[in-house]
Amino acid sequence: MMKNLKRGLALLLVVLLSVTVFTACNNDNEAGETASDLAPDTVMIEVSGATPVLWEEMYYDLQMMRHNLEMFGPIEDWDAPFEGDPSIVDMTYREFIMERAIDSALHRRAVEILFAELGETIGDDVFEEAWEQYLMMFDVDDAGLDEILEENYLTRAALRILTESTHMEIQLAEALVGDEANIDPAEIDAFAEEHGILRAKHILLMGSDSTEEDEEIFAEAMELYEELQDLSGDELYARFDEMIASYGEDPGMETNPDGYTFMPGVMVQEFFDTTLATAIGEVSEPVRSGFGYHIILRLPIDPSAEVMAAGGMAMTFGQMLAVDAFELALEQAREQVEYTLMQSLEELDLTLVFAEAEHEEEEDQDEEEDQDEEEDDEDLEEDSEE
Repeated sequence: MMKNLKRGLALLLVVLLSVTVFTACNNDNEAGETASDLAPDTVMIEVSGATPVLWEEMYYDLQMMRHNLEMFGPIEDWDAPFEGDPSIVDMTYREFIMERAIDSALHRRAVEILFAELGETIGDDVFEEAWEQYLMMFDVDDAGLDEILEENYLTRAALRILTESTHMEIQLAEALVGDEANIDPAEIDAFAEEHGILRAKHILLMGSDSTEEDEEIFAEAMELYEELQDLSGDELYARFDEMIASYGEDPGMETNPDGYTFMPGVMVQEFFDTTLATAIGEVSEPVRSGFGYHIILRLPIDPSAEVMAAGGMAMTFGQMLAVDAFELALEQAREQVEYTLMQSLEELDLTLVFAEAEHEEEEDQDEEEDQDEEEDDEDLEEDSEE
């Protein structure tokens, strides 16, 4: 599966319910439409050739964007200039969050359109299996999960859209590339070069804070390097592996005997720069990093290897090519999506929508604190009785 496409259906609802916390309440403010003024099935965006975007889905996107922004602190004025990205100018927080929410919903519609254009289909069993996962996760029956959704201003229809869109992305990526075994190695080499992907193994001698000891370690590293200079080909590879076993202090080499395949930003900079400057099949002079001294053997790209990416993620080249092909196809599909924003969306008062949601969040937090206090009191009573 495409690890950076598959967000995990089990986590989807957890994230969804953690950011979409709204129970319909009365609001007498007439400044504009608020969450409680709109039915969940109110059409917010008409999309040509795709399912319309309803309020419940739009509400989810808005709250997701709000929470992402407020991770760095509360937004005091939604009409203030947006400062989260220097490349974005002449846009308020209100405009930014609305634009991103609309784009998120239209992203799913582009997936839907591309899915249909390529003749892909998705069965009812996809959502049915996901629904069973949700039931197990929350330990409730159908009615109980429907109640949870209703409390969070959602329905099964919105949950189905979010769930199936994730599956569509995965299925599209796989369909666009096909069987990994049939990928031309030259295509993988070109992809690796374009994205700065390298492969190498190393002999690591841990450094020391003591200058005298560190100099001795460097001298030992130079001796190993000089011995390797007289070798080439299979003989070099074999002796290098023997040295890793005898002298290497990187435990990762035991689980990666064929070397590391990595993208820029994964390894320490000294390791990456030295690998890049070393020809394939050759050994570098010892290079110092915060870990110690590395003697690096640069290796040719292995089409079957997993690539280490930022954040501890690992994907095969086939998966990366699938993601690349999918993102390109989706970008093209997204540019062709025709849509119309409905009046209900144009008149939406985000300040009131978020104020309602924040009010519900505070009430939920107060209820949790009261429940915790009651449990603590009960524990104290039990202790005193004993």
